[in-house]
Amino acid sequence: MGSAVAPRGGTVAVATSSDAYATITGRETFDVMFVDLPARRDGTSEWRESVAQRGLEGTSIVLAVPAEREPDALALLGKTVIAYVTKPCTAAQAAAALDLAAENRRMRRRIQALEAQMQDEDTEDELVGCSPAIRRLSSGLSRAGANDATVLIEGKPGVGKTLVARLIHKNGRRSKEPIEIVNCELVEESGLEAALERAKEGTVLLEDVERLSPRCQSRLVRHLKETGNGQRTVRIIATTSARLAELTAKGAFREDLYYRLNMFPIAVPTLTERREDLPLLASHFLRLSSTRSGLADRSFTPAAMIMLEAHPWPGNVSQLKNAIQRAHALADGQPIDRVHLFGTSTGVQAPPGVQGLTDRIDDRDDDEPGEDEILPFQDEEKRLLNRALRATRGNVRRAAQLLGIGRATLYRKIQIYQLRMH
Repeated sequence: MGSAVAPRGGTVAVATSSDAYATITGRETFDVMFVDLPARRDGTSEWRESVAQRGLEGTSIVLAVPAEREPDALALLGKTVIAYVTKPCTAAQAAAALDLAAENRRMRRRIQALEAQMQDEDTEDELVGCSPAIRRLSSGLSRAGANDATVLIEGKPGVGKTLVARLIHKNGRRSKEPIEIVNCELVEESGLEAALERAKEGTVLLEDVERLSPRCQSRLVRHLKETGNGQRTVRIIATTSARLAELTAKGAFREDLYYRLNMFPIAVPTLTERREDLPLLASHFLRLSSTRSGLADRSFTPAAMIMLEAHPWPGNVSQLKNAIQRAHALADGQPIDRVHLFGTSTGVQAPPGVQGLTDRIDDRDDDEPGEDEILPFQDEEKRLLNRALRATRGNVRRAAQLLGIGRATLYRKIQIYQLRMH
């Protein structure tokens, strides 16, 4: 039988006794297994139990059974036993059954990967942060999810407007219904109509609604009027990076559509308005990158984290996320350092003043930890702050400039760590 398997590649293991079978399956894992069941009927239930006990549920199994045991083979067919052949069988018959089992294993792996991807997307679809701005946003999301009013989400590019819209849908009564995402810059009237039909009783998300053509604006107004009359049940959520009220005042956007969309307005804050969330967001995106790559969780060096907090991030959350994904790839298994985040390959420049401080870290005192010694993050951060204060003789303004952080942030950290002003 090994001759039927070997040409298909991979490693082939042959067990000619129950003891050898127990040894091999206890030591290795297999994608596909060909099991020759004896003519005697006893032992079937014991064999089924051994499959579970030895963790073979992930293996696609083909049985070879005598004709009189075909009913037993049929009874064993299921998630793990994929096919059977009756003895005596030819090598071609065995090979065909093994091909079927191998394809089943590949398909199950694909399903597992898709399920993991769906779990990853669920993890990504969450609001990360604890700042006052994000708490206000979270409160607004809860209220929006509790009713069916049309929602207008406003915010600068990259703040996460689509994420907010998904969360409203996910946490509302329509969560089991589809959400149709429409690119308003590209959609034509027929495409908008199709999206409204596909959504059924779900949600249509209009991205960049300010780019909607006049014809599509008219079609949307008709839909919203019908919704108001109880004829339609699709919920509309729109996002915009523009000042829609100003566009409406200039006549560049339909006034009646604006007022119908603006039933429940939500403003998404920029990263500048929620800077205290940066460490949480950075760690969240790094964890997602590690999960997707199948590698162990990574961490940031203290210098990298200080630079992350100091950078203005004009592209908001999207820019931060992309920078961390690139840094994760560049780090090649090492902790994320400043060069991975702010090297020329990332297109992100280090904040003024921070480079000078982090360069001086290499000129450490003899009694400080060596280059290869990794301290807990808070200890490393405390050490960096102490160095900045010592280098500036306790001048908070200059130390904050050197670190690339605000004076209020530095004062807060001085209080947290109870630092001396030198």
